[in-house]
Amino acid sequence: MVANVTLAAIETGFWDEFVLPLGEIETESVLQLRLMMIIWLSLAVSLGIPGNLMVIFSIALVRHLRELHHLFVANLALFDLGNMGMFCFMLYGAIFGGEFLATHRVICELSAILCMMSCFGSLWTMMFVAINRLIEFQS
Repeated sequence: MVANVTLAAIETGFWDEFVLPLGEIETESVLQLRLMMIIWLSLAVSLGIPGNLMVIFSIALVRHLRELHHLFVANLALFDLGNMGMFCFMLYGAIFGGEFLATHRVICELSAILCMMSCFGSLWTMMFVAINRLIEFQS
């Protein structure tokens, strides 16, 4: 016998059952892990965003850097900025707890989309860099 269950009831039950507030499960080791994560993500975001912006702007502003090799590097920097955007969501969750993304599903899904697009985009860019170098090496 199959129960007539709506999708909204399944989603609400999942979030209510499996997403616990951090206050109920936090121990000293979890707090230390969160602190390490906050330090690491803060460092990555504070160095990654300005560094990638400098790469993009230097390639855009210096005329002799506007070659195919350097455009691949600019493309990687652009996708890395997308990863830094996802790190901002992770940093917010590490500081204020995971309940924010659990209660704001649209932001959670947007951060997941941003992460997947950035990661796959950087992988494809690295593949094209390898193909470009192979073609140049053979010619």
